Amino acid sequence: MHLTTDRLILFETNIPVLEASIRGDEALAELLDIVVPENWQTTGLFPYIQVLEKMKADRREEGWWMYLPVLKEEKKLIGSCGYKGFPDEQGIVEIGYEIIPSLRKQGFATELAKELINHAFSFKEVKKVIAHTEPITNPSTRVLEKCGMAKTKKIENQGTIWAWKWECLRIA
Repeated sequence: MHLTTDRLILFETNIPVLEASIRGDEALAELLDIVVPENWQTTGLFPYIQVLEKMKADRREEGWWMYLPVLKEEKKLIGSCGYKGFPDEQGIVEIGYEIIPSLRKQGFATELAKELINHAFSFKEVKKVIAHTEPITNPSTRVLEKCGMAKTKKIENQGTIWAWKWECLRIA
């Protein structure tokens, strides 16, 4: 499955995509028929291995982790994004994203974050989308503001972060 925006295709990292990601950039490029630039992500393989294990243990995890944003026209991978698991008991999901440095400040992060938020709220169990940023105004905080998220609090936990939220008020 994938999500689409005006300029992007967000490929869901299902089990085959995660396995290709772990094997390397060439395997991922071949599987998705895309261009995979060097240093397209900063997290290393650990998150991909961890998510693969979660998906193999519980198929409900599919669709609630990573997506790979690809420019439609160039078919070029430009970073990673997604959720940090399926909604919790309160209906909360967290989003995260990164764009390769050469393509930052062109609106791609805002475009994909909006799509992640809209996609999350397409599920009735989702009541709130949250995100966390460094505790300073920066490009990531601007992305969240453009998406309609509100900074809610400062959290002190192994360093300081800002918490953000976007709530969906549903009428039963």
